[in-house]
Amino acid sequence: MALPNGHHLVLIADDLSLTPDLVTGGMYDWPFWRFLHRQLRPGDHAVDIGANIGLFTVAMAAIVGPSGRVTAYEADPEVADVLTDNVTSNWMADWVSVVPLAAGGTAGTVTLRRHPRYRGSSAAGVDDVSQHAVAAGYTSVDVARERPDERLADEARLRLVKVDVEGGEADVVRGLAGLLDRNAIDLLDLEIVPDNAASAAELRDVVNELLGARGARPHRIDDRGRLQALRPEEVLDGSRHPHVVFDLRATRATTG
Repeated sequence: MALPNGHHLVLIADDLSLTPDLVTGGMYDWPFWRFLHRQLRPGDHAVDIGANIGLFTVAMAAIVGPSGRVTAYEADPEVADVLTDNVTSNWMADWVSVVPLAAGGTAGTVTLRRHPRYRGSSAAGVDDVSQHAVAAGYTSVDVARERPDERLADEARLRLVKVDVEGGEADVVRGLAGLLDRNAIDLLDLEIVPDNAASAAELRDVVNELLGARGARPHRIDDRGRLQALRPEEVLDGSRHPHVVFDLRATRATTG
């Protein structure tokens, strides 16, 4: 299918999570697409954790261009193959690194729960998927997991890190600790859905650390892709937030 920026995507024909929206409407999550075009610039480095088939990976790569970089994680081996096809067929492989692994707080092996018809609902390290939008029909496969802060240890600045891993967000943020400690991330985008979380308590602890010790400023994304400030108490009020963008640049200004 053709994308609004002139690039294209290979789709998974029998997927019911992304494919119907992309085929019938030409897009999934317009606000985030617009947000990327507002926030990224040529030469930036963006990280897409939970990249799926690469809709936003390709968008990021088109914006940052060959002078920039994109690192895209996808834990499902079959979906990662399609992600790779989308990167290579758009001639972006020179500046996009596909990492066919789970991201998390520890290296090793983790169980990926995946649904054969809803590829966007796969979750690594989340044992209870009963509260997910699709609660039945999952299969399990063991996949390798790594800490993203180790792969990206030499990066001086990451403009954006997007984390959308269907409930495993807290563990991924723990795997970003080395980058957060040295103020290497400008914007951290998290999907915050407490009902999906592997541990709601761990998610709350991670968010409170971002808001407290790390001094992040939380925002939502409006329909035009603009950042709108959130009060800290709104972030964990029990609502489903498809995107909370934590602006960490103030921390760099006060410590740098």
